[in-house]
Amino acid sequence: MSDKDFEQMLKDLRQQYLEKQSDTERATVSDKGEIFTPVSQEEKRNKVLEALHLLEEKKLFLSNKLDDLHQQAASYEQISKLKHQIEALKHKQALLKQKLEYIDSGESDFVKKEKLKRQLTELELKRCRAILSKKSCDKIDQKISQKKELLKKIK
Repeated sequence: MSDKDFEQMLKDLRQQYLEKQSDTERATVSDKGEIFTPVSQEEKRNKVLEALHLLEEKKLFLSNKLDDLHQQAASYEQISKLKHQIEALKHKQALLKQKLEYIDSGESDFVKKEKLKRQLTELELKRCRAILSKKSCDKIDQKISQKKELLKKIK
């Protein structure tokens, strides 16, 4: 194969690649706008509340079904399966309630990190002032180490 044939094949492949890429870009540009839109805290809260409401309805339905199975003297497997499903729904509810509390608190990991960083810099300044005035820095060093550990836990 000559170099010219190889160069021509490369050009053709590049052109095909660029054509396919431009087609997929046109198709996904509108989709990306819908997928990656940020959701406000209120919208997040509403979605979690809706999910909690749906879980509560499912739990009531399953508990009614469980009562019916008890009255019909159903098999142990059916009853245990329903009990397991109800427990799973309770667990999901607990997780969603925690998520709702987190959303209501309004404090994210980023905010916590920034707050800790500011506190660390203030403590470092205090330590520098104490060193310049030749005072003991033991308490300040302890606070700094505590803040650093908290910062590591968040990351």
